[in-house]
Amino acid sequence: MTSAHKSFLTGEVKALIGVETEWSAYSEPISPSETRRFVHAIMDDNRLYYDEAYARGTKYKDVVCPPLYASFTFRRAHGTPDPLDRLKTDRDWDAYGGGGAGRQTLPRVPHGFERMVNGGSEIDLYKRLQPGKRVRTKVRYHDIRERMGKTGPMAIVITETDFQDDDGDIVARARQTAIFR
Repeated sequence: MTSAHKSFLTGEVKALIGVETEWSAYSEPISPSETRRFVHAIMDDNRLYYDEAYARGTKYKDVVCPPLYASFTFRRAHGTPDPLDRLKTDRDWDAYGGGGAGRQTLPRVPHGFERMVNGGSEIDLYKRLQPGKRVRTKVRYHDIRERMGKTGPMAIVITETDFQDDDGDIVARARQTAIFR
């Protein structure tokens, strides 16, 4: 960083690394109908996702959800507020913070930048979800960095989300990178 630039990486910001939310449960168990709609959307007609007789003959012994399903299944409970309603009164809200539709959010990183771009996502898959199971998530700040780009400084914020099933097993871990400029 140049001597003219004042870093946003204060002790307060660095202390956010590792901060996490409580576990937040999805509002309903995974339904076969919801799984079917997801399978149609991704255009994957693998019988493992819907054919019970076929699935019994596989290593899973039952119908399972597609591998990335956990990261797309969160639905807010009926009758709860739409989190995007906040945009009606706060046009600058960027919906960032590791939460989403009813999930708890992380405290905001005080970086002072105005714009955010998606820096990418990655996901590690450990176990297949099954219809009828519930999912819960916990989000944490994995890393917060500062970089100097061609047009000036930027904040790089990486959140990590654990997805856990009814059995207490972590089924997936996703990392999302947000770049603030």
